[in-house]
Amino acid sequence: MYRIWSTVFLGGDVEQNACYTTLKEWTTIHARFPDAKRIFLRCKAGEREAVCALAQPLDAVENFMQDVPPVFIPDWVQNLLSFEAEGSVLPVEWLTEEFFPEATKIVLRPHDSAFYHSDAKEELEHVLTRYGVLQTGSTIPVPLSVLEGFTVLFDVVGLEPANIVLLEGEEVAIEFEEAMDAIPSTVVAPVAPVERAPTPFPDAVLPIQDPPIITGEILGGKMHAPLADGRPWNPWR
Repeated sequence: MYRIWSTVFLGGDVEQNACYTTLKEWTTIHARFPDAKRIFLRCKAGEREAVCALAQPLDAVENFMQDVPPVFIPDWVQNLLSFEAEGSVLPVEWLTEEFFPEATKIVLRPHDSAFYHSDAKEELEHVLTRYGVLQTGSTIPVPLSVLEGFTVLFDVVGLEPANIVLLEGEEVAIEFEEAMDAIPSTVVAPVAPVERAPTPFPDAVLPIQDPPIITGEILGGKMHAPLADGRPWNPWR
């Protein structure tokens, strides 16, 4: 049993793909698995469970020494477990990479279509390797340097050959579904011009309409109109 906290309590630049515990616990855990390449946490909260890699201990963790050993989990793991009570005591199991089958197929759905407009696939594969394992139903954050450090969220839609897989292996097929923020494209048929009858009052003065106001960010010295759904124009999309 461990007392579960969010990694936000550690502050600083912590890994978003892993969990942390004290140096004493880290040493004890690795003593149980001396030949393991990596060790993973499996935490359960009711009927839900989540798996993530164990990271190297941090000095900040030592400030949380208490009667029950602490484990600090990233937000995406906390969301997967669907609990918000910081400091809850939950059962934790430590597993090695031998417990999980190697991935043969990964299906991801990005939350932001900016991912499609960058040379990010190779970098994404590197970040996934740092996660170590993936679990169907999770939503993982992936910071991408090609997007100037912008973090793209990815839903793990499908995995093969199991719902939790090890991210090792020489041949892994990665597929992507349409981004969640994608705007469905529509095809508008051309409209034939309509002949209008002449106005019966040729001398009438029609009201003058103000020109439309274009709003948005001035990027690259050019004013851009907002997108069709009202969002400001984004150069990465």
